[in-house]
Amino acid sequence: PNTHAHTQLHCNRAAALIKLGRVGEARAACIESLRLEPTYGKAVARAAQVELLAGEWALCRKLYERLAWMGGSNAAAAQENRERAMAGLKQASDAEGYISSAERLLRAERGQTAILDLDRAILDLDRALALCPQCARVRFLKVDALARSGNLKAAVDFAAESAKASAQDKSGWLAKQAKLLYDDMQFDKAAALLRHVPTVDSLALSVDPCLRVSEAPELLLKASKLHSTRERGNEQFRAGHWASAIQAYSDGLKVDPAHFRANAVLLTNRAAACRKAGLDDRALADLSEAIKRDKRYAKAYLRRAELLAARKQPSAARTDLEHALARGSSDVRAAAHEMLSRLSREREIERHEAEFKRQQQQQQQQQQQQRQQQEWGQECLKHFPRSPPSATLQPLPRWRPLPRWRPERVEAPRCRIQPADASPSARPSQPPPRRPASAQPRLHHLSAVEVPVPAAQAQLSRSRPKESPLCLGARAVRGVR
Repeated sequence: PNTHAHTQLHCNRAAALIKLGRVGEARAACIESLRLEPTYGKAVARAAQVELLAGEWALCRKLYERLAWMGGSNAAAAQENRERAMAGLKQASDAEGYISSAERLLRAERGQTAILDLDRAILDLDRALALCPQCARVRFLKVDALARSGNLKAAVDFAAESAKASAQDKSGWLAKQAKLLYDDMQFDKAAALLRHVPTVDSLALSVDPCLRVSEAPELLLKASKLHSTRERGNEQFRAGHWASAIQAYSDGLKVDPAHFRANAVLLTNRAAACRKAGLDDRALADLSEAIKRDKRYAKAYLRRAELLAARKQPSAARTDLEHALARGSSDVRAAAHEMLSRLSREREIERHEAEFKRQQQQQQQQQQQQRQQQEWGQECLKHFPRSPPSATLQPLPRWRPLPRWRPERVEAPRCRIQPADASPSARPSQPPPRRPASAQPRLHHLSAVEVPVPAAQAQLSRSRPKESPLCLGARAVRGVR
């Protein structure tokens, strides 16, 4: 038979199977093609492409290195094989880099940037899936990232798609899908899916060793019990049998203590039944425990806010309502908005009532003071009666301040200094009239100077011997007595 023709046939069949997404059959066709002709470059490149799609990086690199080393029938074919090998090696390196980045982000501690890290991890995994769409490891990482981000519906859908794409791990992907439904509180769907998982297959999922298909019966039992106890509790609650509803929810809490979300829902439902039965303290404790087990469960915040508002604790109720608005669905957010509006109206009414009460108390205090003054006045009139009407009381004089005391001003006699040759008869018998201060002459010459002299000094000057006018003027100027 024509060996080269059969080699080309198997190689072309592998290419068609790759397009259909049947990587396992494509790998078998490539192996048969290489068995017939190990030096066929297209078969080596096709086998490397299959391993790249499956995520087998070590075998993929070996095949691409072999392709680059083989060369070709001519220089053009050798160059084409080298370029194809380099492109394949680059794709393998990029895919490994994306997967490593996603694993590092998923291993990071949960903190303020946890949601952002999960989004980046999902983006890196999408880029890796574009290069190796049949890699079960990448698919499992994406399912895990979607589940951790809270998008369980997308995680379940992607797990179902992976179960259809992988015939080898179909049972394992079905078990993974059932586990996701179980975590999403869809116990009836999880139980229905687990009934179709073959229990004889005890192999674990190749990318998740912790999940074994042999655990499906136990998971099925837990899902059935949780579904039945929750439905029984809801029926008793709707019927108004509060004690029976509390007992049913308590039985459900014992099924799977590790299922935090289911336990949070059961605790919230039991708190509602306790509140209907009048057990507010127990209801508050159940709601606080539900929030402690699942901090993303918005209905627990809403129920606790209603209970706190009924117990006249509006500040704590507003805090829980803010958490419910940040985490809840559309109906929970609508109820939280309505309750916040009601609390705001009640606070405004309380403020107006407090203001009105304060005004009333102020008026009462004023009236009481007036009554006390009237009583005091009447008591005073008993001891000090009023004067008869005929007597008229004179008003007291208006107070005026006393005038300021000023010392009396003593006018000193004035003398006129004349030259010595002047005759005594020419001297005036009386001093001249006083001039104003602005009109007093300055000392320009000594012939005619008006100097105020006290009476004693004038008397002393008369008793002294006559001196020259110059000496008299100097003494007057210096103030010498």
